[in-house]
Amino acid sequence: MRVAIAASSDDRADILEALQAGVHAYLPKSLGTVEMRQALRAVSQGEIFVPAVMSVLPDRSDAGSKPGDEQTELISRQKDVLALIQSGMRNKEIAQTLNFSESTIKVYARAIYRKIGVRKREDLIASLNAVKH
Repeated sequence: MRVAIAASSDDRADILEALQAGVHAYLPKSLGTVEMRQALRAVSQGEIFVPAVMSVLPDRSDAGSKPGDEQTELISRQKDVLALIQSGMRNKEIAQTLNFSESTIKVYARAIYRKIGVRKREDLIASLNAVKH
């Protein structure tokens, strides 16, 4: 069964909570009719949909997380994405592997970057390689 939520909120925390609970699509009422249709089509084809607002990173000072906080721990799906990034896969390949849309993978990747304290994929890989050695 595929689950989609239509909600009045487009708050990041609400969207992440819904995704962590297993929702396949979070559809804020602010989405247009065309976007709503595209999202539902994507979900019916097995993809996960999150609104574009999730691709905008919050200001680090607003995030409230510091290294060592519970919030800096990666959630299970982020760990999966991180492992595939480490293996050299690109977002499109990761999306196909995990059966998500590429935009969803970008959301997870950006959350990983934020939690690790880097701004881009190359910096993430460099950080991980430095830890290995």
